[in-house]
Amino acid sequence: MEDGGLKMAELIFKEGENTFLNFFDRSPKMKILDVLITGREFEYTLNDVVNASKVNRQNAFNILREMVDLKIIKKAKKVGRLQYYRLNIENEAVKQLIKVYDTILQKYSR
Repeated sequence: MEDGGLKMAELIFKEGENTFLNFFDRSPKMKILDVLITGREFEYTLNDVVNASKVNRQNAFNILREMVDLKIIKKAKKVGRLQYYRLNIENEAVKQLIKVYDTILQKYSR
């Protein structure tokens, strides 16, 4: 996602214009979850997540590690030293989060 996907996620994730985060909260976990659900078809590096979510690097690293442990995300490919992550759309809890996310966007977007 290093190029086009990141730009798309940044456009969707403009501060103050995010319906999902306006509905819930702007905690670091929710910001990262929002980025991952919004761009669910993409793979992300730690830097992608940091840039799109505006969460500091150490917090983002810890949150991604926790999400891997909970099987919310899974490790995708590794290119050199870059580890890519993607949303685990086979996980039933993630499927429900996506439904909630999509419903909120449909009902409450301007």
